[in-house]
Amino acid sequence: MFVLIAEHNPERARALTSALTAQGHRVEVVSGGGAALAALARAASADMVLVEERMADMTAFDFLQAAARMSLRVPVMVLGPDPAASRWVESARLGALDFVVTDGSGAYLTTLGARLAVVQGRARQLERTARLADALASTAAAVVIADRAGSVE
Repeated sequence: MFVLIAEHNPERARALTSALTAQGHRVEVVSGGGAALAALARAASADMVLVEERMADMTAFDFLQAAARMSLRVPVMVLGPDPAASRWVESARLGALDFVVTDGSGAYLTTLGARLAVVQGRARQLERTARLADALASTAAAVVIADRAGSVE
């Protein structure tokens, strides 16, 4: 999986890169939300975006809103030190598929790979649901046949 990381802290960026490449992921690190949005607009090839809650140029909430305005359809995980449920809820409301509480010890790095897999599965399911909704909305008279996995025939 190709993971784009928006992280301005070089130490944390190295730790994330090391943890993810050790699990077989390709990683690109950019220094902020603006750079991540630009990278996605150019290539849109990332399978997942990890975005820091508070970056130098914007917050994760600003990033999620901008990504929605740009119609970018890439799964986003927010990384933040604040375990308050309100942060998780706001991230989800704006389109993030997960919120990872970071800690000084780096313990979150051990579960990050598994969480990426879960989020990627969730993103695939949402994409299938969106395709089905688009198919249903595109024609009222058509008969749509979908299998249990949501694939439209």
